[in-house]
Amino acid sequence: IELPAGLDLVVSNPPYIPRSERAGLDAVVRDHEPELALFVDDADPLVFYRAITTLASESLAPGGQLWFETEHRFGEGVRQLVRDAGFQQVALGFDLSGNARFVHGTR
Repeated sequence: IELPAGLDLVVSNPPYIPRSERAGLDAVVRDHEPELALFVDDADPLVFYRAITTLASESLAPGGQLWFETEHRFGEGVRQLVRDAGFQQVALGFDLSGNARFVHGTR
């Protein structure tokens, strides 16, 4: 995948549910959503976040923003990954239940 240079915003909700948790999902989600959109290998649940962060760091204009939705257990790991990629003002965002569900950073 290639992205054009000079983007102002990259937003992603990549697959983040470990494949081993498939059976425990609500049937509405498990049986009606595409598996490619939901599941990630248990051994490397941040694989898509790394790839998208790399693309975003190469394509965002200075001041451009990267936003991710994430599984609350991976929020801190995604935040660190984005920070390590050189993004500034990296922060977690929380859902109405107080779970870390979003990560954003500025290039």
